[in-house]
Order: sequence, then structure tokens, then C-alpha cells
Amino acid sequence: MANVQTEVRDFVDHGTGVPDSSQGHVMVFNLLHIEDPLALLREAHRALKPGGFLSVIHWRSDLDTPRGPPLALRPKQEQCAGRLAEAGFHSVLQEDLGSSAPYQFGILARRAAR
Repeated sequence: MANVQTEVRDFVDHGTGVPDSSQGHVMVFNLLHIEDPLALLREAHRALKPGGFLSVIHWRSDLDTPRGPPLALRPKQEQCAGRLAEAGFHSVLQEDLGSSAPYQFGILARRAAR
């Protein structure tokens, strides 16, 4: 695929390395239990083009799951939505993933179009 570039890097310490406002879609899956999730979300916001979307999937904190971080480390869906707003996202929609991902929740957020 010509429009996909892979790179191994420690984005927590070094950011994503992509230019400002250069990405149409950012995916943050099972990462918001890190030490500073707001920094990660701000980096995602920085990288997104105006009007771009962020998809979040994370382990649910209300039930034990066969894998994933300990329950005590998992943020609640409402906490994640609040952090997204704090990072500058709007149109934060909590998504029910249903039977396709019964142990996780989803959130779709958008960077303002300008």
C-alpha cells in the first residue's frame, strides 16, 4: 500500500514524528492507561488535519477480561471522553462496540474543521 508508512519509535518519549496537521485519521487502541494519556491525546490532536478523526478503543473497567491491564489501571469511558475534550477534540461520541469487542469500549472524536 503506497499510502501507509510504518515506523518503530517510542512515541511517549519522542512523539509521533509526523508533521502538524498531516493525518486524516489517528487510532489510539488500548493505550490510555499509560502514565500521561493527555500528552498522547494532545499529540494525536496536533498530528490531525482540521476535521480529522480520532478513534479510541480501550479495555472496559467495569468487568474482568481475559487480557488487558489490571482493572485498577483502566480509565473509565467517561474519563477518556473528558480527556479528549481537554486535549482539544470536539464531537466526542461514545460508541457501543457490541459483540464485535465485548471487553472494550469505543470513542470517536473529531478535530475542529477550523
